[in-house]
Amino acid sequence: EALDTSGMDAEKVAAFTAALEAAQAVAADKNPTQAQVDKAYVDLDEAFEALGGVVTVDKTALDAAVTAAEAKVAEKDKYTPASWQKVADALATAKGLQADTTAKQPTIDAAKDALNKAVADLVLKAVKTDLNTAVETAEALNGDDYTAETWSKVTAALETAKVLQTNENATQQQVDAAVEALNTSIGYLANVSGGPNKAALTLAINRAEAKKAEKDKYTTDSWQAVEDALTAAKNIGADATQEEINAAAKALNDALDDLV
Repeated sequence: EALDTSGMDAEKVAAFTAALEAAQAVAADKNPTQAQVDKAYVDLDEAFEALGGVVTVDKTALDAAVTAAEAKVAEKDKYTPASWQKVADALATAKGLQADTTAKQPTIDAAKDALNKAVADLVLKAVKTDLNTAVETAEALNGDDYTAETWSKVTAALETAKVLQTNENATQQQVDAAVEALNTSIGYLANVSGGPNKAALTLAINRAEAKKAEKDKYTTDSWQAVEDALTAAKNIGADATQEEINAAAKALNDALDDLV
């Protein structure tokens, strides 16, 4: 609908007309940038207001994003500090705009999008039970009992694992990779004496013992499988072959991995 500009300041009318034509050009462009769209919107908005027009903005989606983010506050400790900080920052910006009567629609929409993305990108803190068990097992080993080559791989993997223990922003993927690397290096240890390596079996046993504190989380049948494999692992004798030791460790680890 045409705007009646009769009696209005000619300079302001000219500015509005120029802003309108620029906005129409952006609207006709099939591939405008977001910056071009936002500028055209704000320029037209301001030119219209200069003529005495009242521009309304819609904060419905922003309000919904704030409500969703605030619902996460009570459980913020579940997430890594770094990912939560992004939510906190975006939430503060969004709440500021809720109270800002001069906020423009592009700014409101951008804040809504940023807050929704920050919430969607939240990263759960990694579960480090297996990491801690692997570190404790490795630290209890005596490096002098093993060949220098195989022990050096354990120490390298152990160093990485210990860094992740204290890193609150470590992802589950990083933790799992460190656990696998450390467990593998322990499994490949070679005794200086030439005898069988029971370190991997000890690790599996320690892992099972650590799970006992949360056994009520699992089904009776799946936990019983762990108990049976744990008993068998503990009963491995001093004269057991490497194959028997490896089989017992694998059976226990498989039972642990199959917990439901």
